[in-house]
Order: sequence, then C-alpha cells, then structure tokens
Amino acid sequence: SAAPDDVQLAVLSARLDLAERKTQAAVQTLQDAVRRTPGDSDAAEALADLYLATGNRAAALKYYEQVAARRGRPVGTLIAIGILKQEAGDVTGARLAYERALALDRTAAVAANNLAWLDAANGDLARAVERAERAAAGAPEAAQVLDTLGWMYHLAGRRDQAIRTLTIA
Repeated sequence: SAAPDDVQLAVLSARLDLAERKTQAAVQTLQDAVRRTPGDSDAAEALADLYLATGNRAAALKYYEQVAARRGRPVGTLIAIGILKQEAGDVTGARLAYERALALDRTAAVAANNLAWLDAANGDLARAVERAERAAAGAPEAAQVLDTLGWMYHLAGRRDQAIRTLTIA
C-alpha cells in the first residue's frame, strides 16, 4: 500500500492495513503522512491512536502532544495526554493537561474526574469534592464519575451523600 498524498486516504489505508494485521505497514503509512503534512493533525492523531492501541505509550504521547499543539480546542487530546502522563507517574504533567482541558471546556467530565483523584491524593478534599461534583454535572449518567463523587464524599466525611451517590453508581 503506497502512501497516498491525501491525509484522509493515508488514514484509511492504515486502517485497512490494521484490519489485515499489517501493523508495521500502518505505522509506516501514517509516519509518511505525518512527515508530508506537518501542519495537519489528523495523521498525527491516527498515529498516536495506533501507538496507544499497540502499547507504545511513549510514542502515543509524543504524537498526542503534536496534535494538541496544532488544534485550537484539543480537549480530548489533552485528556489523553493527562491519562498517559498520569500512568507514567508524571502527576504534574497530568494535572497541567487536565487543567488545560477544563480551561477549554468546563464540562470536560473526565478531566474533572481525574483531577478529583489527584486533589484527594494531595489531601485537598474540598477541591476534590468540587471537581468530582463538576464531573458529575458534566456526565450525570456515568457510573465511573458517580463512583468518584461517592468516594470523594466518603473521604471528606460526608457519609450519607457518599452512600446515596455510590448506590446510584
């Protein structure tokens, strides 16, 4: 599969290669597309997604950071960066990515949810509850978000609210 000039065709070609379990061909196609179109974020995002799916978290992070630098409102990409940094033990980097996502979208439930856990780990339970409540407002049906809110209530000593919220979760 020769690398096409059009980025969307490159992404499609890479997906076809993946469907045929030709992972290296998919990587090569997307790497070529990224090199040919350095200002376009679609190929970089597809390459980041591919690296993430194949377990190469460091490479995924590198390309997600490129996408975040190119897009105007990269909320989802910033959340992915935060998760990868948090998994790697870079709590400061994770916090910055999540806070940036929330600055762009105050309803970014995953960012608020993950920040709640980071705040709780730092002992800032009031802020953890506030973030968890914000996450629940943004995703009121999400069991994981309600679970976080229930645990933040529990940690803050708000037993009745914790029980109610965890029961709903």
